[in-house]
Amino acid sequence: PCPGAGAGLDAAAPAGAGASPLRVGYISPDFYTHSVSYFIHAALRYHDPAFVHVTCYSDVANEDDKTRLFKGFVPRWRSIHGLPDDEVARLIHADGIEVLVELTGHTGNNRLAVLARRPAPVQVTWMGYPHTTGLTRVDYRISDEHADPPAAPGLTTEKLVYLPECFLCYTPPEGAPEPRRRPPQETYGMITFGCFNNLAKVSALTVRLWARLLREVPGSRLFLKSKALLCGEVQDKFRRAFAAAGIEAGRVDLSGLQPRTGNHLQMYNLLDVALDTAPYAGTTTTCEALYMGVPVVTLAGRGVHAQNVGASLLRAVQLEDLVTATEDAFVHAAA
Repeated sequence: PCPGAGAGLDAAAPAGAGASPLRVGYISPDFYTHSVSYFIHAALRYHDPAFVHVTCYSDVANEDDKTRLFKGFVPRWRSIHGLPDDEVARLIHADGIEVLVELTGHTGNNRLAVLARRPAPVQVTWMGYPHTTGLTRVDYRISDEHADPPAAPGLTTEKLVYLPECFLCYTPPEGAPEPRRRPPQETYGMITFGCFNNLAKVSALTVRLWARLLREVPGSRLFLKSKALLCGEVQDKFRRAFAAAGIEAGRVDLSGLQPRTGNHLQMYNLLDVALDTAPYAGTTTTCEALYMGVPVVTLAGRGVHAQNVGASLLRAVQLEDLVTATEDAFVHAAA
């Protein structure tokens, strides 16, 4: 029987080891229309089969068009939804996977317990979670020198492996709308700041920064869009927070989730400047804003990967001047 989490498979010599090309496995519950899918898309699409043989271990409960698209990118696809961790570990080992890359970290429906069984000789975490897994059996975490500066890498149990320029590659959804042709300010006669991040990222620091910016730019407005804002009580909470910071309710527009991705992206055309959150920065929303032609201002941190993702993305598109290190600099850059 497969050993439990306290032991490991004979990962030093998986079945088929030493064969060419390199056998790489990706394991995730998010191979569907999910934020992770926009970043794993390019890796699955452009792996060179002469050098890499890819197997995806998909824990997706409800497959969609994105799932079916990904299936066409790779030579081998394993559906593992509902399978116990021991069985998944045995499957990965039997497939001779030499490098196993998990894309979930400590987010929902992860399979870290599979990696704890050490089914592959090299195990890696990438993109799905902005911090360490804390598992000694995960050998590497993929990052870059902006998200995790070598001088201040933060706490991590994995060895950091730096990709050049940026550790992420964003692929926009099919049928994405055209970016705007003119700034909304020219149409509406006022500057509109905005953020479409998860509201859990809108910290007290973030509210303080945004309120200060609104006071600095008279007549400007703030547009927030998030699923949680479908709830009237949540809207009231945020209006009170900004009112306490001296911002009248009429300057803050709140909107809930849009039913389709195209509608969601189209709403970036209402923004002049997108504002990042801190100390937990956006990722997908930052890429969406940039794709739609909206500049993003971010506040970088020291030794905090989650706060530095925006800095990494902005530097990758040569917008270093929008990466700030202090609250004063953030307000100045956005204003």
